[in-house]
Amino acid sequence: MIPVTERIRQSMVSLHMARALETLDQTLSR
Repeated sequence: MIPVTERIRQSMVSLHMARALETLDQTLSR
């Protein structure tokens, strides 16, 4: 079973990755 802290950390990382990719996509689109 995955610890709660590990799940939270992974979700935070995935969220930051999504935000970073979105920002990068917007930058390239301009």
